[in-house]
Amino acid sequence: MTAEGGRQALKLFDMVHALTRESDLTSTNQCNDLVILLMDAGSSGARSFAGRLRARIVNELKQEPGLWMRSFPDPEEATEAAVLAASAQGATLSRRSGDQANQSVE
Repeated sequence: MTAEGGRQALKLFDMVHALTRESDLTSTNQCNDLVILLMDAGSSGARSFAGRLRARIVNELKQEPGLWMRSFPDPEEATEAAVLAASAQGATLSRRSGDQANQSVE
């Protein structure tokens, strides 16, 4: 890494550090890409974060960043979505046998 490239990387890390919260995680992957895990952010929060980060990078580093986002649904949201999709198709979700046994005891 050249000296100037190193300075740019440090500026980028400082920008990310200023925007993230204490519970967020920042790391790098095998390709030396910066990876940020926003612990308590939904999809809209992640998009807002990415927009703020992009604006700062463009303004301060004069570069257009390449951003990739991946969000994971809450387990309850994923279950609700699966139930809604199944009911829209006229299907019912089958329960695990252990769940059925517990349900019949109640």
